[in-house]
Amino acid sequence: MDNAIGAINAQLKKLGLEENTLVIFLSDNGPATYANISKTNLKGGKLTFFEGGIKVPFILKWKNQLPENTVYHQPVSALDIFPTAAAACGVSTPNDRPLDGVSLLPFLRGTEQDIPHEKLYWRSDHVHAIRKGDYKLIFSSRDQWMELYDLRYDPYEKHNLFMLMPEKVKELNKELQDWEDILPAKPLWPRIMDHRFIINGKPYLFPA
Repeated sequence: MDNAIGAINAQLKKLGLEENTLVIFLSDNGPATYANISKTNLKGGKLTFFEGGIKVPFILKWKNQLPENTVYHQPVSALDIFPTAAAACGVSTPNDRPLDGVSLLPFLRGTEQDIPHEKLYWRSDHVHAIRKGDYKLIFSSRDQWMELYDLRYDPYEKHNLFMLMPEKVKELNKELQDWEDILPAKPLWPRIMDHRFIINGKPYLFPA
């Protein structure tokens, strides 16, 4: 992969396109733990909504257009790629439908001091999750488990705050429900099966 990505960058430079090309590199999910692939200490992996499944590499490169060798710490989403690419090309996005993503260019350039997303949501059949600020609520409406984490102090999701912060749970659950109320009644990608994970001795079933 290093060789292939290097070859692409080298060709862009050779053709004189480096300053006119936005390169985006990311993974679609965390490592497949069921394949015994090495991973970080983040909880979970592919198929889960724990950090090991959704916190992935996301790198943008655009010579002389984006600052080099900097790290942006606010949460972003793969859904931001479309409006970011449209903005880079100087074209408008459709105005006849809501877009979940935003252009990241002003945030990465430092011209926008706000954050790209106040909240991020996930839903796969019976598993739901929301992140707002540093808090993430994740639960299964079928299997009746619910977990709350403060990712600022607990990025590895070791300390479930569900019993300690009922008001935060209520707040996030309500905002997640408000979002789900605007989703299609029938899922566009239905669950085929559940994959069983054993994480820190606790079993979880995540849709696949």
